[in-house]
Amino acid sequence: MIFYIIAIILLFLIVNYLEKNLYYQFLHELILILIYFLFVGGIFNLFHVSTYYLYTIMLFVSMIEIMLLYYKELNSSRNPYSFYRYLFFVLFVYLLNRGFIDKLDFIFPTLGELKILIWIMVLFYLHWYFKKFLRDKRNRRMISLVKDDYLMIQYVHLKNTYGKNICPKDKSNQSLIYAILLYEVNRRPFILRKMDIILYRLDGLSRKFGVMQIKANRVISDEESIKRGIKRIDMISKNLSSDIKKEKRRRMILERYHYTERERDNILNIYKRVLLFEKG
Repeated sequence: MIFYIIAIILLFLIVNYLEKNLYYQFLHELILILIYFLFVGGIFNLFHVSTYYLYTIMLFVSMIEIMLLYYKELNSSRNPYSFYRYLFFVLFVYLLNRGFIDKLDFIFPTLGELKILIWIMVLFYLHWYFKKFLRDKRNRRMISLVKDDYLMIQYVHLKNTYGKNICPKDKSNQSLIYAILLYEVNRRPFILRKMDIILYRLDGLSRKFGVMQIKANRVISDEESIKRGIKRIDMISKNLSSDIKKEKRRRMILERYHYTERERDNILNIYKRVLLFEKG
């Protein structure tokens, strides 16, 4: 009984802390509850405490939360859908309890299972490392592999499509903005940008959107991403001393914008080509 009471109190505190301090989505909340009950079930097994009524922990917490919802003053962390959400959580934990936890004698992985998990982590790490290596290699070679004629076609397309939106306060930054756009278009083409929107619909996490890859908590259009990017560049440029040489000034703008040294080199290489396009 003591174990159940402690588990109820801990879950109640965790749920309320997350609701007040983290803006997570329903899927993340479900995953956290899954992890919590797997962990609690493992501890119960270690101390030979029955897990048959483990779901009642979620039931009691849900009842408390629903009571707070309906009998106390509503606040921003509680919404009209909480009642149905908690009912779903109770059902989810009940099925987890009966269908998985109750059927295991020991929830925490054994040494043999840990060995498998370690190898899985090694394989994931190697996959991540080689993927990063190939991506970095692709980024290094991207500018040199893109032919001038293809780059010029992209430049003309961007100018025709978004030219009316590219109006920085400092006109000397206009070519640099086109260089940033060309770099981002090659790094994050149209299909991948659409995938970002689809992923946002699934998990609700903030990520970079639009042709200028601006991080936002909601989906923004290509035009809005350009406006936000230009506004940011204008602000950075305004805060730089007018005595700074133009070449160093461009590099400092890119640095303060968010780009790494390698990315700055790539964008400045494109910038030189943009100048040739504009002269031609």
